Amino acid sequence: MTRQSFVLATGDDEPVTSAQAAVVTYDPIARTVTLRGQRQPWLEPGRLYKVIVTAIGENEIGGLQAIDGATLATGQQRRFDFFATKATGTPYAEPRVDFCTEVLPIFAAKCGTGSCHGDGSTPAMGLVLASPEGIARTAIGRVARETETTGRAGAPESEGRLFGVGMPRIAPGSPGSSWLLYKAELAAPPERVVEPTTTCAPPPGSATPEPSPRFSPQLPVPRAADAIERGALAALMTGRPMPYPTASGQATYATTPLTFDERQLLRLWIAQLAPGAPLPACGACSAKP
Repeated sequence: MTRQSFVLATGDDEPVTSAQAAVVTYDPIARTVTLRGQRQPWLEPGRLYKVIVTAIGENEIGGLQAIDGATLATGQQRRFDFFATKATGTPYAEPRVDFCTEVLPIFAAKCGTGSCHGDGSTPAMGLVLASPEGIARTAIGRVARETETTGRAGAPESEGRLFGVGMPRIAPGSPGSSWLLYKAELAAPPERVVEPTTTCAPPPGSATPEPSPRFSPQLPVPRAADAIERGALAALMTGRPMPYPTASGQATYATTPLTFDERQLLRLWIAQLAPGAPLPACGACSAKP
């Protein structure tokens, strides 16, 4: 969602000032869009505002559509009215995620084993997810091989604006542009939660941080893509889900699809990645006792 797909205005149709322009944050796991002010205070307390979501064809700058090209259906809500209020308490901020103790164990156990994305000589698709060095070298800012060809006949007119074309595996600061997250979303939710089997240590000399909260308090319940959504996503992507699911009853932690909490941890970590920043030199990963 971009500024070309919504309009923020006052209740009496006065355009907001440039200082009141919204920063858009998209969560591809929970599939929520958040508008925040660039500075505080943001909107005028006690005043009526509205967000109008535009549809394709309604104006010359384009509108909102799904990744498969679907537009807003007739009758869908397109206007949201609200009163601005004075800020109270501490502004909400998403929890910080620790790469070594919260993210690397997921990659090491679910992705970096056997013939998958380990540190061996022939990792699948040239992607290494078993170590910080491998992730930095083969995933961060690296175009996913599956996105180099899309299966479409002929060359697209504007590859950079099409979903699934030339996408990086991990785009620092942009979860919605990271191929890896959509690979995880291809898999159906796990039938049952399997306890993690791997732990990774923080960098030598660093204390182990407290675990992050598991999902945003702005979202009342965890969500998961349904079969229709996964089908639309699969039509635009190639390859298997990550991790590749096993038959029911044979699942282990390593082969079970990521839970909502695990996907959100990856999403938060990618959102907090600064372009060009190195990954920490984590301690060793090992099986939990």
